[in-house]
Amino acid sequence: MIFGFGNKKDKSDEPTQSQTIRGSVSGQIGQARGNLTQAQQATQSHSVQELSEVDVVELLEQMVALMRGSSLPENEKEKATSRLNAAKAEATEANPDKANIAKNLRRVVESAKSIKEVYEMLQPLLEQLVPWLGSDGNGLQ
Repeated sequence: MIFGFGNKKDKSDEPTQSQTIRGSVSGQIGQARGNLTQAQQATQSHSVQELSEVDVVELLEQMVALMRGSSLPENEKEKATSRLNAAKAEATEANPDKANIAKNLRRVVESAKSIKEVYEMLQPLLEQLVPWLGSDGNGLQ
């Protein structure tokens, strides 16, 4: 009698995997086998697009117009528009200082909070800028 030594495995012992994909797919697709693992980074369905310099300046201009037409006291309007114009100028630099832009926006938000309607109108614009600001935009909303 002959004895076989070794690690021969019966193919039926191995799990099978298959994937069927119809339509379009975005993200990662893969299979893992044995001791291998697959890492997948989940992406949000409403992924944020990176704003261009033009987009950022446009949003800041909209904020300026909003503040000018607001019911804030005249001196608060002037301060807010001055800060927004400074943020706008910084946004056009080759490497904008996002921390400085966020600092100016925080001060504008503080002024806007004194009148609920102004603050509520400012929020959607801020929400668009926060991802562009990254960690500097924390606490702006």
